[in-house]
Formats: sequence, structure tokens, C-alpha cells
Amino acid sequence: MPLGTRRSVLGDLRSTSERRANRVCGWLATLAATLVLGCVASPPLGLATSGPTTLDPAQARQPAGVAGGPKRELYDHWGTRWCFGGGAPVAGPPAVGRNGQIFVATHEGYVHALDRSGTFSWSYTVKGAVHVPPVVLPNGAVVVATRLNLIYAIRPNGRKLWVYRVPEPIQTPIVSSDRGTLVFGAGSNHAYAVSALGGLVWRVKLPAPVTEAVHLHKNGTVFIGTERGVANWQAPTRQQLWESPPVESFLRGDGAEGLAPIWLASGRAFSSHGPMELGDGLRFGRLLAEGGQLLSTRTELQWIGPKGAIVRTVALGAEPSAAPFVGANGEIWIPTVEGTLLGVDAGGAEARPVARLGFSPVSAVVSDGAEQIVAATGEGIVCGVSRTRLGSLP
Repeated sequence: MPLGTRRSVLGDLRSTSERRANRVCGWLATLAATLVLGCVASPPLGLATSGPTTLDPAQARQPAGVAGGPKRELYDHWGTRWCFGGGAPVAGPPAVGRNGQIFVATHEGYVHALDRSGTFSWSYTVKGAVHVPPVVLPNGAVVVATRLNLIYAIRPNGRKLWVYRVPEPIQTPIVSSDRGTLVFGAGSNHAYAVSALGGLVWRVKLPAPVTEAVHLHKNGTVFIGTERGVANWQAPTRQQLWESPPVESFLRGDGAEGLAPIWLASGRAFSSHGPMELGDGLRFGRLLAEGGQLLSTRTELQWIGPKGAIVRTVALGAEPSAAPFVGANGEIWIPTVEGTLLGVDAGGAEARPVARLGFSPVSAVVSDGAEQIVAATGEGIVCGVSRTRLGSLP
């Protein structure tokens, strides 16, 4: 091959190699920039931020396979006042603090604070996924627990108050007493109490593995559900067990705090005296102020009188997903697995659709004063619904 031709070929090869090297360097630089920007974009642990992130309900996502999103008119028709997108599935119902402040915890480790109009106030990043609903202490701090066995108390302004590390995985929702003592089940068969200042009060071994049910009486008695029934005590050294199938939930309600709790297990109701004749297939319930019970199955809502007789029954058009909420005026709100709220006004004969929050099961409903109720859906949407909405339906 002539010398000029060889030089030309070598030059072409060298140019090709240089172009490839430049492309590789460009790719690496882009990748590095992406990684750096990605790290910068995520807020560091514990950073409180603020900004308007209220979600327009028209932007809420439909289930996979459904084209587009729900129309704004759908939410207007259903009467939803506002909605907020948490950015990830939420850990149960929101908690309502002082002055109507609403706290939302997500499975991605964020705690969001909203005002009562649903406007975003701040976010706090915790270490680990939040897996139980937030609770509010008497001093206004919000408490959340994570999968890394950490309990955070966060001030109403979004700054950390304290962190407590539990030596075992937290298994149940956290319940707060009037003094701010936090009680919960952890590990396979232990119950813990942590003070409002973040210190251990007691640790009690239970007679059987703990379930998700915890209830505190105003007189200081602790009730915790286990796979063998309800363990209860006022002093940890004097523990007793009321036997039943594995405990699913307690029935709670204003005006019935002087009574021993009633709980649901294997679709039936139990008390400290044994099984109660209230029917089978019971899913959720709540004690009523007059001493009766409000119970729901998959298909109907039942009012049980103080003597145990069924007073009336209302058919449900959707399967309930949590216990019914009873308002001050006697109205009843039922969360459903379809992402809606059903409502029954005082003395009403039917359960009517009142509001749509999303397209996945609705968590328990909480009260935000006299004007609205608040609940969240599994996909991470939190909504406020006017309490006058039920009375305005035809």
C-alpha cells in the first residue's frame, strides 16, 4: 500500500477512535450530571420545605388501564372541597392537630403538613418508610413511626422535637393518651409505652403475638389485641387476658368510655364476658353515645340497640374499607374500597354516595372541626369534604 494511502487510513482510524472516545466521555459526563442533579433534587433527611403543592383533583390518577384522568366536573359533582397529592401511598388516615393543621405521612418517608384548606405548609423527611398512621400529641407535635424502628416527634412548625429508637419492629398503630404517652405493640409479643418527651415508660411481654388493635381507656387501662384475645392492665404487673379468636379491631365511640371495650374477631363481636350475639360477618364497628353499636358487614350497616337488638339496617352500595364516622349531628360517613364516601343522615333510610376521593380504598375518616371531614386513599390523595354536603343531597 502506498505511503499516502496508509497515512490516510491511519488518519481515518484515529478520527473514528477520537469520535468514539468523545461520545463515551459525553455519556459519562451526562450520567454524572444526572446523578448529581438527582441527589441535589432530593431533600436531605429532616429538611422542612414549603411551597404551593395542592393537587387539582382533575390531575388525580385513575387506575392503570384507564385512559386519561378524572374530569374536574366529576369532583365538583361529588362535592369534594379540595385534594392534595402526597406523592406516594399514605400510611393510613391523616391526623388533625391544633387549629385544624392536617398531617399526612407517606410510605416514602415524608410527613406533609397542610392547613385546613388543603394548602401545603411544609414537609419533613424521616429515615425509613412510615407504615402506621400519624398521631398528634397534646403539645401539638405530630408523631410518626418508620420501618427502621424509629419514632419521630415533629413540632407543628416542621422541626424535629425528638427521635426514639425501638429495639423491635413496630407492629401496630400508635395510640396517644391524654397526657401524650404513646402506646403500641412491637416485636412478636411486646407492648411499649413512650413518654411525650421521648423516653421509655414501660415494656410489657404479652401472652401471645400482637395484632394491630390497641385501645386506651381514659382511666389509664391499656387494651391490646393478640392472637389469643385482649390483654389488658392498669398496672403492667397485673395483666389479664380476655380470650377470643385473633383480635381485629376495637369498637370505640364517644359516650361509651365507661364501658369495657367491645372488639371484633373472626367476624363476630366479643366483650370481657365472651361472645356477643350481634351477628356474623362483621367487618367494622363503632360504639354509639347511647350505648348501642354501629356495625358494618360487606353489604350493610346495622344499628344495634343497648339491649343487643337490631334497630335498623341500611344497604351499602359499596364495600366499606374502614370504620364508619359518626358526626356531631348524627350523620354517618362510610369509607369504601372504591375510593368514595357514603353518607347516611340522621334517621336516613339509605346510604348515598357523597364524595369521591380517588380510585382505591379510603382510610378512616377524621374530623376537622365543624366544617369538614378529611380522609385519604391508598394512592396517596388526601381530600377534605364539606360536612354540609350530606344534607344538601336530594
